[in-house]
Amino acid sequence: MSKLIKFTHSEDGALNSQGSTGLSLVTTLGALAHTSQLIPVKNSAPIRKYATDEKGINDAINKANEAIAHLQWSIQSVSSIIALCDNKEDIAEHLTGAMWAITGLSELSTELSGIALDMQFSTEHQA
Repeated sequence: MSKLIKFTHSEDGALNSQGSTGLSLVTTLGALAHTSQLIPVKNSAPIRKYATDEKGINDAINKANEAIAHLQWSIQSVSSIIALCDNKEDIAEHLTGAMWAITGLSELSTELSGIALDMQFSTEHQA
């Protein structure tokens, strides 16, 4: 995978795709998704056109899947800490925050899954 993803809307024509985890690329993936255009296709479902090339789409799909894996691992970790804590009174004041964290991570994972699926569908059904 390259360290840059082509992105025609940026000043230098690329988005930095470096980071220690896939989570560092959430804004990059969001930029690709939110600037995409829905293109009607005759006798087929519409596809999205992204401001990148085929390599950029494939890299973005891989990065989205990496981010989803990190999110799922994080959700599992927080859930396990809550479930395995012997004395719930010790963590009672943090439970609401932990549950909201799980909710937010789950929503982000769902959103990234949708982006990755849309990108994959678009590469498989080029107009």
